Amino acid sequence: AVAGAYARYRYGRPRAVPEQSKILRKVAIIDFDVHHGNGTEEIVKGLKPHKVQKPLPDSWPPEFREVHKPWLDESDGDEVFFGSVHLWDSKGAFYPGGGGPQESSETIVNVPLQAVGPKPGDVRARQALTASQRAKLCDEAGANLRRDVSAQLLPALQRFDADLVIFSAGFDGYEADLYHWFRESDYEWLTHAVLDASPRASCISILEGGYSTWDWPPKEAKRAGTRRTASPDQDEEAQKPGLLRACAAHVS
Repeated sequence: AVAGAYARYRYGRPRAVPEQSKILRKVAIIDFDVHHGNGTEEIVKGLKPHKVQKPLPDSWPPEFREVHKPWLDESDGDEVFFGSVHLWDSKGAFYPGGGGPQESSETIVNVPLQAVGPKPGDVRARQALTASQRAKLCDEAGANLRRDVSAQLLPALQRFDADLVIFSAGFDGYEADLYHWFRESDYEWLTHAVLDASPRASCISILEGGYSTWDWPPKEAKRAGTRRTASPDQDEEAQKPGLLRACAAHVS
């Protein structure tokens, strides 16, 4: 959100744009991470005047406050787009609990994905899976990503027609991490799909991270954080840290 606000302020005002620089009025922020981008969503919602219910006890009558926090001018609400691709549970059990299928608008699109396989973050259950079981979960997660992003996010992005795409890139959904089952090919597909839907846009990617710089959980690890030792016959690519492989697929 900070990068989007700066881009509009620095490059969205024709008189302030350096010579030969592109004018960037329409900014799309795409957050992919296993957790919903609720903070960025609230900031983008605030670009348009709206009412928010105050957090009062249930026994009190409801009260509302007006919220409007523009970045550049009154056009912010129509010229800033936010999309979040994340895991979601209908019972609100998966942190932070928001980003459900009904929480979208013309310029805010949530793509809630269902968890597959063991409960996200269940290290022991992930360790117990066979290679075949892991492959099936990766296939399912990748298919769900392509289906839901294609149906929900890409059409809205095409209509928005951004000048700038900012990726808020989280890799905690990578198969070698703790929560989901995305392969490198899934991150590559998502990146290209978003940019294909925004053909005029320049692109920036900001790393949100992941929880494991090395593949986790290795069965031979004796404690959390123990680095897996690659066997001599593994090729150079397989020996790269999992987070590095996922990031490389995103920026390739």
